[in-house]
Amino acid sequence: MIQKIWTDTRGGVITTELVLVASVTTAMLLAGLSTLRSKVGAEFQNMADTVQTASSASASISEAKKPLDPRESVDGVEIAGEIDTFVAPSTENL
Repeated sequence: MIQKIWTDTRGGVITTELVLVASVTTAMLLAGLSTLRSKVGAEFQNMADTVQTASSASASISEAKKPLDPRESVDGVEIAGEIDTFVAPSTENL
């Protein structure tokens, strides 16, 4: 009986092919899932950047709508208080 099982090769080729196909399929599936994970992560990062940009732009717009305080500075330039008098430019050099 053992001799008969040992010399029987009718199912050996099919089993070998099945193991080879299963191994290649598994390797390809793992590579594909890894790529999919990277692409989905990149897409989520792009979406997060877009939401963050929109959020900061919205905050900038809401800050721009508030009236300026004369004592504040704009873009690093000090804004003086109210102008009391107007001094006309000199016309001597014309």
